[in-house]
Amino acid sequence: MPVVVFSGRGGWLGNSEGSGGGGEGQRWGQRGWRRKEDEKKFRTSCGWSGPGAKLEGAGPARRCSRGGDLDPAPIGSPQDTPAGTCLGPVTLRAVRFRRSDLCSHRVRGVLPRPCLHLPPSAQQPGPSMTDHAAFDTNIVTLTRFVMEEGRKARGTGEMTQLLNSLCTAVKAISTAVRKAGIANLYGIAGSTNVTGDQVKKLDVLSNDMVINVLQSSFATCVLVSEENKQAIIIEPEKRGKYVVCFDPLDGSSNIDCLVSIGTIFGIYRKSSTGEPSEKDALQPGRNLVAAGYALYGSATMLVLAMENGVNCFMLDPAIGEFILVDKDVKIKKKGNIYSLNEGYAKDFDPVVTEYVQRKKFPPDNSAPYGSRYVGSMVADVHRTLVYGGIFLYPANKKSPKGKLRLLYECNPMAYIMEKAGGLATTGKEAILDIIPTDIHQRAPVILGSPEDVTEFLEICKKHGGK
Repeated sequence: MPVVVFSGRGGWLGNSEGSGGGGEGQRWGQRGWRRKEDEKKFRTSCGWSGPGAKLEGAGPARRCSRGGDLDPAPIGSPQDTPAGTCLGPVTLRAVRFRRSDLCSHRVRGVLPRPCLHLPPSAQQPGPSMTDHAAFDTNIVTLTRFVMEEGRKARGTGEMTQLLNSLCTAVKAISTAVRKAGIANLYGIAGSTNVTGDQVKKLDVLSNDMVINVLQSSFATCVLVSEENKQAIIIEPEKRGKYVVCFDPLDGSSNIDCLVSIGTIFGIYRKSSTGEPSEKDALQPGRNLVAAGYALYGSATMLVLAMENGVNCFMLDPAIGEFILVDKDVKIKKKGNIYSLNEGYAKDFDPVVTEYVQRKKFPPDNSAPYGSRYVGSMVADVHRTLVYGGIFLYPANKKSPKGKLRLLYECNPMAYIMEKAGGLATTGKEAILDIIPTDIHQRAPVILGSPEDVTEFLEICKKHGGK
């Protein structure tokens, strides 16, 4: 009677007859066959146990109950095997089967790997590409989400057009960021923008992309970009009712070292009744109707804040759509991380110095705060939104008016933070209350968890509101 022998790596070694006609000792891969005429013990090396693996039963039929990559387990008494334990060389024993069993419909050409040693739930087959239960058939895309919100507000659909156009730009920029090295998009373009930053090649591409899609959205009338000295007035035949202020590629100084970067935008309604002009963009952040940012990191995420709150959408590259993954996001009341460029410590004013000392050496002997700083506002603010804590880019001796731009950096992030239940301030007033006088105006910014920002404001009052 022919016998079947288990292999040491999950395949089966068995009778070659009926499987394509292999000869004596023929092996057919991991699930192949090997002919063996009599019972014989032999040794083979084996794999590692999985997490929580448990060896059950006695003799050659024992198995790893969870995650084991061994078939069969070592002969001996039952025992628990910690994850990562090498189960060592084992002796495998031939097991006799009738030839009729080998050729039965249950075998289907090769012996199926037995799974009776697994719990009932684990014995069920996993989802396959043809298993419809493995897919969500009622996904909420960004377009669907905005359309539903617009319907509730009895809108005209222009906001949906605008956000769809922005999504197109974000997808294109995301692709460009990931192909930057291959496409020779790293490096400096050879100029500086109106705010004094060196312009990178990806900056130029991103700026052109956002401008072009917004111009063709038929939903905008004025555009303000970090990269353009003057506001862009849309031609009459393409005008809509919205003003968009944006930073096409925030954190672009980090492009060459592959740090996370992003796109920031704020959307206002046109404030005047006449011809659109730059003045239509000089509105306080309280007038924002929507704001958001895209983060190009390990995945591409778009965070959108509107009147109904803050929602996060993840780009699914398989279908090319932003899918709702976090609804009505709220920041923690208090965090344990502060984000600040301490390279400017010698230029800090006393308020910032005292606050940082409190975080490092808490007067109540509680655990100190962790320090995290990327240098890309999108990345630092997103971490603050997710984990709580505080982000600071205060004024200092070198930049008495702050460094970040009000219209397309501070205002959108402050709007998002307040809609998520946080606070945003300059130390003297709320960011969203500032009335801008210039489209590239700068402002200090402190934002984050309400209790952390409130503590900072208390120190400001102690120092006379400086």
